[in-house]
Amino acid sequence: MGWLRVQGLVPLLLAASQLVRGEDIIVRLRTGSSLAQGDPVVIATSLPIDCCSKFSAYGRTMRQNYEMMLDWLSEHRGGVRVDGPNNAPRPLEVVIYDDKSNLSNVERIYDKLVIQEG
Repeated sequence: MGWLRVQGLVPLLLAASQLVRGEDIIVRLRTGSSLAQGDPVVIATSLPIDCCSKFSAYGRTMRQNYEMMLDWLSEHRGGVRVDGPNNAPRPLEVVIYDDKSNLSNVERIYDKLVIQEG
């Protein structure tokens, strides 16, 4: 894991290319604000983030959108406020599973996210 500056933006914690269950490459992006406290709010999704699948360009674009959102939240909000505006901001973490543009992979990943991880 290390700090990454995305196009000169606020640092994001990136644990890239971890293997999960032998196949799923995941990317973890996290807000880098020092104001954020507590456990992160986690958003998990499935995107084609590999290099060569049918919709990989779409996946790269969506990943960049998540990176910009996390940067904006870090700079302007300090994180995500849960249970009202008077609470301290919490870090936000986006977990991206690589579905390789394959419908059966998408179904398996979302099954895991909904049933196993809640």
